[in-house]
Amino acid sequence: MKLKTIFMLIVMVVSMALPSVTSVVTPATTAKASVTYVCNLSKKEKRAKA
Repeated sequence: MKLKTIFMLIVMVVSMALPSVTSVVTPATTAKASVTYVCNLSKKEKRAKA
């Protein structure tokens, strides 16, 4: 019975923490994706000029 209570607590904490985690992770991944995209664009431009 105690194990179930602990599990429910963990689930509650995770479900509460999830929105804040995603709100932190999503901008980071978006920024990384845009940086990668820009890098790829500049590489293509360099190749085109060369």
